[in-house]
Amino acid sequence: MQISPTELLEADLQARINPEKSRHFERHRLHAARERLMEFARLPELAPVGQRITIAGSNGKGSTAFFLSGLATHFLRDTIDTPIALYSSPHLLHVLERIRFDQQPISAAAAWEGLCALRELLPNDYAGFSYFEILTLLALYQFHQKHCDLQIFEVGLGGRFDATRMAAAQTVILTRIEKEHTAVLGDTYEQILREKLGIMTPQCELLIVLPQNPEVKSDLIRSIALDCQPEVQIEFVADRSENRCDYLELNRRQAVDCLRLLRQHHIGSGIPHASSADIKADTPTRSTPAMNEPAQINDSPARNDIVVRSLANESLFDTMERTPLPVTLTPPGRLERRVLLHTHIPVLFDVAHNPPAITRVLRDCRLDSTLTDAQECLVILAMIKGRDPDEIVRVIQAAGYTQIVQLNTAEFVCGDRVLIMDVPVLERHLWPTERRSPYRAILMLGTHRSYEYFIRWTEPLSLKL
Repeated sequence: MQISPTELLEADLQARINPEKSRHFERHRLHAARERLMEFARLPELAPVGQRITIAGSNGKGSTAFFLSGLATHFLRDTIDTPIALYSSPHLLHVLERIRFDQQPISAAAAWEGLCALRELLPNDYAGFSYFEILTLLALYQFHQKHCDLQIFEVGLGGRFDATRMAAAQTVILTRIEKEHTAVLGDTYEQILREKLGIMTPQCELLIVLPQNPEVKSDLIRSIALDCQPEVQIEFVADRSENRCDYLELNRRQAVDCLRLLRQHHIGSGIPHASSADIKADTPTRSTPAMNEPAQINDSPARNDIVVRSLANESLFDTMERTPLPVTLTPPGRLERRVLLHTHIPVLFDVAHNPPAITRVLRDCRLDSTLTDAQECLVILAMIKGRDPDEIVRVIQAAGYTQIVQLNTAEFVCGDRVLIMDVPVLERHLWPTERRSPYRAILMLGTHRSYEYFIRWTEPLSLKL
């Protein structure tokens, strides 16, 4: 019986050390792996082709990365003739979501072929890579194979010892910093910031800082950034939070600001203005090579500058600002709305898992008329090990929500402040047989790992229209 690429891929990954799942982040192992991984990153098969952007921070990393990829896919594909590459984590339903081309997940067949190529390339080290390390290497390999001119990476944990440091990005974006993973990153904002900014390598030319936690001062950011990379140019994105919009729309606008600053940085470095016609004329065309075919890299100035030159027209940013992205190009699992099966009850899902993120989501719910009545809303909270569910419950209660249930499974941790239900009990509670549901809306918060239940229990809004 033939084994499918999906089965082969899953078997390979399940055999690896996976701190994401175990929640055992061993600092000494991360430290030991750093130089070894950076050495592998110098291999020709993993070498960068064009612009690499890495996003570090605490809150907003994933949505910022997804929006950058979505904006480039939607607005720049006329001038960038290679796929827009995105590497993000964690995934919501399947590991293939982590590696995307033009926002579409990599196929199981391509992922497995890539792992086979890495096994041949690194035979003595292949078995020892962790789950996250091998996926990062796979992303680098596949992005190189497809000659991706724009590659976007979301940092996994911290930065200084994270596997995504192998990308050696020319541009690093820092999202809002919070106190998290303190056992690994440190328990002060300065320590955490130093770990996050440690993602920068000597190749980093530009650091873009998004609006920050008031506790994280710009002078501190500047000082630590210059310690990490003395030659880096630092730009701060203006705070747009006074605008009446949810955090997702705010992050989309900030992603536009990041692209604008990328343009300004490189235009100021001497890259000339170019029309889309000029860019197309200067851009060599090529077909994507077969998986194991050696990449033929074109190192011409036109190839290296194609991303920046595609942003040369200032009016493009006005178009990006006012034109909503298609739903397929927006981040899933962030303020995502569906409807409870067999009902008209709206259900909102968000991966928010720390107090500031939860607070922001609950504030944004007030912008939605179907979610404004906290007293008639059920909050389903799921928290992975290492989090403090009681702290999150206090935040939710402070916002006026009184009907809170903690989802209890083997991978979730529960506190003792509110009701705890396992999946079968909660399902009977959501669809009572003898009466109508007492809830007008449902919020699901706390972790990406409850997304599978969100999908299982709901249907798209469009099916109810």
